[in-house]
Amino acid sequence: MSFFYEVVSIYEDNGIIHTSNDSCLERDSHMKRTIFWVLVIGVLIFVGWRFVNPNRLMADVYYVKVPSAETVDQTADGYRYEVIGYDTEGKKRPLTISTTALLAEGDFLKVYVKEEDPEVMDYDRVNSSEVPRQLKEEQLEESPSSSFP
Repeated sequence: MSFFYEVVSIYEDNGIIHTSNDSCLERDSHMKRTIFWVLVIGVLIFVGWRFVNPNRLMADVYYVKVPSAETVDQTADGYRYEVIGYDTEGKKRPLTISTTALLAEGDFLKVYVKEEDPEVMDYDRVNSSEVPRQLKEEQLEESPSSSFP
């Protein structure tokens, strides 16, 4: 068992009794609060960065429909899709999607693209209700109408 002894000097100034330990307690309290907030901010930054995808930061969002497998180029690393993307305002833009596996034909994707680079950084599958109207209309115009003899 160990015992700690603290030397405290006591003095009087205009009727107020002071101890030399008072300022140490204030500094300790301030230092503990500072360390606490630095740790809280550090944890928030670390946890936040784990859930934030840097490829999606400051990226433009476009929507595409996955074309048929016949139009896909096979590369050494996987597959490459050349598609036309539509933003929420209906503006078109040629895009390139590189994947390691084939995408399901007809799926709608929400893709993330940096500025002028046509290469898609990341993508998510979305419902057709989230896709801009212009993409749906153009896809309907391009689909061949089948006629039965």
